Amino acid sequence: MYNSPSPPLNVRGGMGGVIFFMKFPKFLEQLILTHIKTNYGAKGFKGPWTDKDLKYFIRGAAELSYAFTQDKRSIPKNYLNHPVYRSGYLLYFLPANILKISSILEQLPIDQWPDKTVRILDVGSGPGTSMLGFMAFQENMCTDRSRPVPTFEFTLIDQSASILNEAKIFHDAYASYLKAKNPAYQSTCRTYAGDLRSARTGRFLPREKFHFIVMSNFLNECGERNQKVEAVLPLAENYLDENGFLLLVEPALRKTSRDLQYIRDELVVNRKLFHVYAPCLHDEICPLNQINHRDWCHFYFSWDCPEFIEKADRLLGHKKEWLKASYLLLGRKPRLKKPHMHDWRVISNRIISRGKKELVLCGPKGRYHARLLDKNVTSGNKNFDFVRRGDLIHLKVPSKAGFDIDGFFDLTKEDKIEKA
Repeated sequence: MYNSPSPPLNVRGGMGGVIFFMKFPKFLEQLILTHIKTNYGAKGFKGPWTDKDLKYFIRGAAELSYAFTQDKRSIPKNYLNHPVYRSGYLLYFLPANILKISSILEQLPIDQWPDKTVRILDVGSGPGTSMLGFMAFQENMCTDRSRPVPTFEFTLIDQSASILNEAKIFHDAYASYLKAKNPAYQSTCRTYAGDLRSARTGRFLPREKFHFIVMSNFLNECGERNQKVEAVLPLAENYLDENGFLLLVEPALRKTSRDLQYIRDELVVNRKLFHVYAPCLHDEICPLNQINHRDWCHFYFSWDCPEFIEKADRLLGHKKEWLKASYLLLGRKPRLKKPHMHDWRVISNRIISRGKKELVLCGPKGRYHARLLDKNVTSGNKNFDFVRRGDLIHLKVPSKAGFDIDGFFDLTKEDKIEKA
């Protein structure tokens, strides 16, 4: 369905025989770890990264993890200004957040990218998280010498000047590495220190249009739902190119995800400013906003977890097997290629009960509960057992009039499930 370059992958068994696991770029791993040790280590911290270093720097990650998931009030407002918290974030949260961005970009058709120069505005950039996600995505494209390599122009805004300096360091080192891999690669990075939540955009931004505006883990600090919409609108209306894209990424939590669903309907359905490219396959009202106030749309991305993250997980008692996020990729113009009416995004895990299994699907025909009785399993529909949340599948559902926000469908022995 999507004509995008393949990411750096590992391949393992799954639906249709394979599941693709995105790898974290090795150069970026070494760059981040070396930077942490050099700039945040105690005196005498020399030589290559060791397990001792991991135990030293995991303190900040442990406190941030507790604050993010248990008690947000326990963390200082400008926590990235605190060396322990910042080093913990760089170590444990930055790599995962980088690959979330890269994974979402995989869903944008390559023929809808600008040909030559791509201007990207990263709002609330922190240490350049989204920027590095774009660059990691581009690293794979650098290996394909037959494909034109666009120039990236990054503009970063954050309230912390020191974290922006760090982002610039990461950019310059990674850009030099990518240019060595492919001389055609070019990117620039400029930074602006300021808080857009408390000031007008014109104070910080030059009057120009961007091809991408990215707000990652930014809106959850902007107050209530209407305030979040008002944070997005001036940027979209004044700074987004007529063919541009808006990328919003939030934690995969109920409140933040449902807030994102509200923003989606406000921007797409009510104001008709955008079209949805991902995860939704339609521009109709979000069915989850109509059915109840419990369900929230969030997704898992596969990754080949780096060894240092696996070790950190053991120390923290976690398991980062999947990258989880709620997100919206919105475009000014409609897709060049529309999804087939029987293409679906899987928006649930498999629900297993006695004698049957169930998945919740969302697509151009609406939201459906697809059920497969054990007695109806065949070679054509057995892929039901391998479908995962976030997958795109093709499954023919009997035609019904209109857009059904809570439909039900029982698979027969003749039905086939395929990758879309």
